[in-house]
Amino acid sequence: MADTPTVDHNDVSLTAIDAVMMTEDFGLYSPETVQKIQDRCKFGEMRPDQHVEELLGIVGTGWQNTGFLKREDFWAHFAETPFGKDHKILGPLVRYENKEATPHWTHGPVPYCYSTEVRWSS
Repeated sequence: MADTPTVDHNDVSLTAIDAVMMTEDFGLYSPETVQKIQDRCKFGEMRPDQHVEELLGIVGTGWQNTGFLKREDFWAHFAETPFGKDHKILGPLVRYENKEATPHWTHGPVPYCYSTEVRWSS
């Protein structure tokens, strides 16, 4: 019997979600909405052949054009991380009336394999 490729359920689910996002009823913005966003953010050209880092740079520049990155309430500040002092990163943007339920960072970012305290549970 010839080897047949197996399909991962995660791949199928993600593909289904992507397909739904492309339907006019659900995921596509009208050309007018896209133009409005482009006029405000002035995003650079985004192409399918670009790496995610390039696309993030384009999005970051667009955010700078809106003043979004100057809003201090969107940032999480840490006195010191392995990346330096007075480190800030974009915090979770979701906010709930119940502050205890609002997502937040409990510590600053660390490089891969930085912690010697992490152990796999047995």
